[in-house]
Amino acid sequence: DGWHDVENSAWRWTAREFGAVIENTAGATRFELRFTSPVERAVTIEAEVNGFALPNQAFHGAGEHVYSQPIAVAGRRNSIRVRVGGETLSDGRELGIVVKLPARTMIDEECGLRMMGARTETLLL
Repeated sequence: DGWHDVENSAWRWTAREFGAVIENTAGATRFELRFTSPVERAVTIEAEVNGFALPNQAFHGAGEHVYSQPIAVAGRRNSIRVRVGGETLSDGRELGIVVKLPARTMIDEECGLRMMGARTETLLL
């Protein structure tokens, strides 16, 4: 939940709160959210991986950013929740941040958006 339609076949706006399921090799020890803020503003990212809260992190300005935090050892299928704080944006939709989708992304009836992560020690979104 919390994702708007795909734009330009490559990226999606999120709502101010969104989730995903990331499938990855079990044992990942880091979570990274790579995102863009297309306008000059400050945003705060709050995230949870498998129900465990990660530290908040503030980002300033327009451009590309990376929220990166160590996590408890991840399993094969991992539930991600993200909240975006800061200035509210709207074009008729509630907008959070822009996330470029990995090539191996699919819509899943059970869980919504599913990311098929690379075989790394990092859960990438």
